[in-house]
Amino acid sequence: MKKESILSLTIPMQPIAKARPRIIGKHSYTPKRTKNAESIIATHVQARYKREVLESPIGIRVVFVHARPKNLKGDHRIPKATRPDGDNLVKTVTDAIEGIVYKNDGQICFWQMEDWYAASNEQPSISLELYIIS
Repeated sequence: MKKESILSLTIPMQPIAKARPRIIGKHSYTPKRTKNAESIIATHVQARYKREVLESPIGIRVVFVHARPKNLKGDHRIPKATRPDGDNLVKTVTDAIEGIVYKNDGQICFWQMEDWYAASNEQPSISLELYIIS
């Protein structure tokens, strides 16, 4: 497998999990918190990604760094094995950049995700790397 890097960036924000659509009567909508997170991610990616929308296989690596709870001891990053689930965090990112980097998130054939509490000197963030897979 060959990987050609097409984008690498860090977005300074608290990671937000993709919330389920809300349904009122016969209509559904995406919750505001999810929409806002997707908009922030999309804005950062659009500012850095200047290529055409791809239709080839894509690989993605995402590192989520959450605000550190005050009760955690130590200075280094600590693995976060609590809710929200990693797959819902990744879904926020992949939905936000669909139509900007790739045509459909079904093109993603290589996934890597890390979920951490921040080190004591670190701010919350989402680091994203995208690759063309060949």
